[in-house]
Amino acid sequence: MIARLRGVLIEKSKERVVVDVNGAGYGLLVPETVLHRLPEEGGEVTLQVHTAVREDAITLYGFLTRLEREVFEILMTANGVGPKMALSVLSALDARAVLEAIAAEDKAALHGISGVGKKTADRLILELREKCGKRLLEERGSVSVTPARGRAAASAGSAPWAADLEQALLSLGWREADARVAVREALARPVECTSLEAALKFALKTLSAGALAGGRPLRGMA
Repeated sequence: MIARLRGVLIEKSKERVVVDVNGAGYGLLVPETVLHRLPEEGGEVTLQVHTAVREDAITLYGFLTRLEREVFEILMTANGVGPKMALSVLSALDARAVLEAIAAEDKAALHGISGVGKKTADRLILELREKCGKRLLEERGSVSVTPARGRAAASAGSAPWAADLEQALLSLGWREADARVAVREALARPVECTSLEAALKFALKTLSAGALAGGRPLRGMA
């Protein structure tokens, strides 16, 4: 099974890309969010690869990051979702946006994707929201929590996840003021927000909808 390729990009089109590795050309399908970030033909490229094996074909799917490949593979664990639909989702939204949309149960973001109807969006959320929420937290884990912010979040309530939730939102690109309001909103829902993962899902859903306490609209990402 091919998991990674490094070579020269010799063909680049919407249909596929071809990478020359020591004289052998490997054809791969890539999402549009990856295609636009590839170098021009003749440039060197390293791709993370998912290999799909069927009785009649072996198809390679290429990504620039391991996160993109992981999200592609997470999507395909949902019933009725194959490589074609997973590729379509990642062509419309980048990997982190996919995780956020599913974890926050943002149906509107998913409905706008070609081939994803209401039933499919509902199924993606129902079956994958926990996996996506967990993967978002793992992404957050690469950013350290500063003591000052930790104390600020903890002072808003006694939940052990308060500081980590604030830092998770900051690492995902939300503004500090919005993140702190979202933490307070989550702390006010102790029945619903029983863990860090549950609180993150609630906070992302609330921030995405722009409906924090008092109905104050949020601009979201900085």
